[in-house]
Amino acid sequence: MPTTAELATMRSRKGAAQSAIKFFTGVRQVKSANNPFDMLSDAQINNFYAHRNDAPNTIVDSFNATATSGMGNCDEKGRICYAALIGNPMLNGSHVTLCEAVNYDHVFVIVADAAVAAPLALDTLGVTAMVVDGWTQDWYFPNLGWGAAKWNSLGNTPNPRQLYVRMNIASHNLTNYGHVPLTS
Repeated sequence: MPTTAELATMRSRKGAAQSAIKFFTGVRQVKSANNPFDMLSDAQINNFYAHRNDAPNTIVDSFNATATSGMGNCDEKGRICYAALIGNPMLNGSHVTLCEAVNYDHVFVIVADAAVAAPLALDTLGVTAMVVDGWTQDWYFPNLGWGAAKWNSLGNTPNPRQLYVRMNIASHNLTNYGHVPLTS
C-alpha cells in the first residue's frame, strides 16, 4: 500500500493526466488515423498522412496539425500530452518523459520520480510512476495493484483497446523518445 506522501503525489499526477487528455476528449474530438474504430474515410486518412509527412517535427507543429485536422496518432497525441504535462504546476518535482516502447511502435508519456534515460522495464520506475497515453486517451499507475488503485480512487478501468496497449507497453522495455523540440 502506498504511503500518504506517495498517494498525494499520485493524486496530483492523476489530475495532471486527466487535464492533458481533455484536449482529445473535451476540447477537440481527435481521432486516430490508425484506429479502425474511429471510422475515418480513406481521403481523411490520406490527407492526414500527407500533412504529417510534410510538417516539421516539433511539438507545436504536431499540435497545429492535430488541432486543425482533428486527427493524430500516438506520436502527435504523445507530444501534445508531453507539452501539457511538462508545464503543469501539479507535477512540480516530477520528471515527465516522452517515451517509446522498444520493439513496439508506440509513443506515450511517463511521469515518474526519475527521468527515463535508457531502456528499462516499466516495473523498475516505482509505485508512483504513471503512464499517460494520448493515443488511447488513457492514464494509469502500472505498478499499483488494481485493488489499491480502486481503493484510493487512482484506477482508470481500461477498455479492450487500452488494455491491449497497456499489456504491450508492460511487456517491452521503455526508452525516451529523444529530444523533441517545442518549436523550430
